[in-house]
Amino acid sequence: MKTFRKYLNECSFGEIWDSLAEFFGEPEAMRAVYSDYYDKLKALPEKRCKGVIELSSSRPAAIQPEGMNAAPDWLIDKKVKTTEQDGAYVSAVLLYWASLHTFYTSKEHDDDLNHYLDIIDSDDPKALGQYLMESMNPGCI
Repeated sequence: MKTFRKYLNECSFGEIWDSLAEFFGEPEAMRAVYSDYYDKLKALPEKRCKGVIELSSSRPAAIQPEGMNAAPDWLIDKKVKTTEQDGAYVSAVLLYWASLHTFYTSKEHDDDLNHYLDIIDSDDPKALGQYLMESMNPGCI
């Protein structure tokens, strides 16, 4: 059984993108977002992950595979149980469903939460507003 990471490493992003567009109808405008996410997942440090992702070839891609229930850093090294032979399709399904859970790793989420808690504890009334504006429009402020 291969891991989610192994499927991603065996396919080029272009192959995966073709499957994302075909099976999930993702618009061209999302290509760069998925490309960044693909690179981010591949760069995550390896860790032992419990559980298995079950991707049944009899279930449509539009139904979340069993085991896709964690932040990306807890999914990337899970083993994938499937009879599907098309690695680009498997990678696309895994990438799509992982992205719907979150684009943040659990560490990024924890860091953001700690930053938020620090702001709440501070006496700076503008800091919370700034944080909320950045959360709604990342990179725009």
